[in-house]
Amino acid sequence: MCESPNPYQSPPSVDEAPPSWWQRIRHWFQPQAEARYEVGDDASLLEFLRGRCLFFEGVVFFVDRGDRTILHAAIALRSDDRELVDRSCAEVVRVLQIFFRYYPDIEKGVTGRQLCVRFLRLYTDFDDEVRERKIIGTIPLPREAQELHDSADAVAD
Repeated sequence: MCESPNPYQSPPSVDEAPPSWWQRIRHWFQPQAEARYEVGDDASLLEFLRGRCLFFEGVVFFVDRGDRTILHAAIALRSDDRELVDRSCAEVVRVLQIFFRYYPDIEKGVTGRQLCVRFLRLYTDFDDEVRERKIIGTIPLPREAQELHDSADAVAD
């Protein structure tokens, strides 16, 4: 092979398509949604364990640097209706399982912590909670907590 560049290769700026109108709107309303794509390497895992929030499938996961016993999961909730709270907890458990499949290193880093669900009015204000926090269980979650997701689906149907 020769060292000269390929004359048929497009310039790097052409390869990168500009964001679509949908991506621009989504970024406007959910600027933290891009954080989930920054996870995956060891440096990102360390940032997460230092307290960086990660937004994944509608749930914000983060750890408190001062408390090494809890993994926080924040989800938006408009009312404190018990059925809605139970359904939201089931959704957090479901998303957590998917999150761990994508990022197994993070699961190793938080094993032994308790999963604490926080119910927020808005993702931008972590101090404005709709109701008290709920502890689901210790990671890895017991089978009963995983079945909580299945029972909430049955109630919804």
